[in-house]
Amino acid sequence: MAKLGVGVVGVGTMGRRHAENLRHAVPQAHLVAVADADRGRAQRVATELEVEAFYDDIEPVLARKDIQAVVIATPASSTPPASRRRRRAASTSCAKSRSR
Repeated sequence: MAKLGVGVVGVGTMGRRHAENLRHAVPQAHLVAVADADRGRAQRVATELEVEAFYDDIEPVLARKDIQAVVIATPASSTPPASRRRRRAASTSCAKSRSR
């Protein structure tokens, strides 16, 4: 069975936790890429979790053919724009908890 390719957008505290769980605790998932507005943070998380790609924008994550699901873990203020951009990519889904 092929693994589900996943990207995580927003790798602050909660996004990093999602990425760690996908990388280490979900055997059916393959963490393909992480993205964060802070490119340095994205690069650090990618390096620490041995993720092959990192970006400072959601668009390259959505463009990847090997990603079938995207976890959007951005701050509440930037989630609506990220979620709208995500809708243009038919093969992705979004998991975002509501904060209020």
